[in-house]
Amino acid sequence: MQNKYLTFLNLEKRPFEIFALMAVLFFIVSFVPSSKSVDINLLDTYYIVSINGIFKPLAMCLLAIWLIYIFTNGMLLSLQLTWAHIIMSTLALVILVVAITFNIPYSTPPTRYYAFVEPENAKNWKFMYAGMVIMLVIAQLIFLVNILGGLFKRIK
Repeated sequence: MQNKYLTFLNLEKRPFEIFALMAVLFFIVSFVPSSKSVDINLLDTYYIVSINGIFKPLAMCLLAIWLIYIFTNGMLLSLQLTWAHIIMSTLALVILVVAITFNIPYSTPPTRYYAFVEPENAKNWKFMYAGMVIMLVIAQLIFLVNILGGLFKRIK
């Protein structure tokens, strides 16, 4: 017996609906007040970004991927590649959210810019971020192969 309220979630034929649900979830979470921030050090520039400022662009990216899937659904190469893209992207985003949410702050706040030292556990975080980025890149390449393979299959 199928639930009449969740008929739009046909995950067997349209698994990319997970991206729309995640986008809505991230967008809602972006409005939850939080005092946490993420410190990003790029070369000689130090950025401090609120966690809420990260969730909204993530939601927009997920909505963009969902829309691409909506428009290219009929020409995709395989459902298995779609599932691979969804699982890898979702796993990488979950790792990102966990890393951002549970990032361990410095034990004592430094008083000078050059007093920032890398804590011992920062190396583990760097490996996790690098793994997440590699997983996201591979997932997007799978997405591209799925779309281009489907296009070439339709041309032949």
